[in-house]
Amino acid sequence: VTGVQTCALPILDLVENWPGLPGSPGVLLPAAAAAGAPVGRVMHTAVVTVHASDRAGQALAVMRSHRVHHLPVLDDHRIVGVVSERDLRALGRRGEGGASPLDALPVVQIMRTPPRTLPPDARLAEAADLLRQHPVGCLCIVDHGQLVGTLCRADLLRPLTRGATSPGPRPPRR
Repeated sequence: VTGVQTCALPILDLVENWPGLPGSPGVLLPAAAAAGAPVGRVMHTAVVTVHASDRAGQALAVMRSHRVHHLPVLDDHRIVGVVSERDLRALGRRGEGGASPLDALPVVQIMRTPPRTLPPDARLAEAADLLRQHPVGCLCIVDHGQLVGTLCRADLLRPLTRGATSPGPRPPRR
């Protein structure tokens, strides 16, 4: 057959509150459109942080209680790094007597630096490139020097797996 063109759009994004359709549950758009969306649409705004002088064991407890895998590390209200659950678990093997090296180790000694940051109006494609280029799982979203959110690798997948562009409640941990 001549003159027939096909367009494969295997990845779709659900856009909530489509303009002109009040109360609409959402509309599917090609992922290419989602890639141009700002990170502010998908980032987590309820950011949990730790201080650089906090102990690594405290950071792990905070991660578990808030069900997050990355924590921005602050010092004098500045973002100085990011600590991940993976990094903490690698160091947290308990020795004899049940003591963990995390109980004495300050977060500043194990956090990843420099923190990778983007403004909230940066595009999701830019965030994906940054996450792919650097060995980090989380970006800090900064607006005029203030931490306003975080964006992790899993957040980029959320529109595809949950059909929503807002963080919403996290599923229970298993």
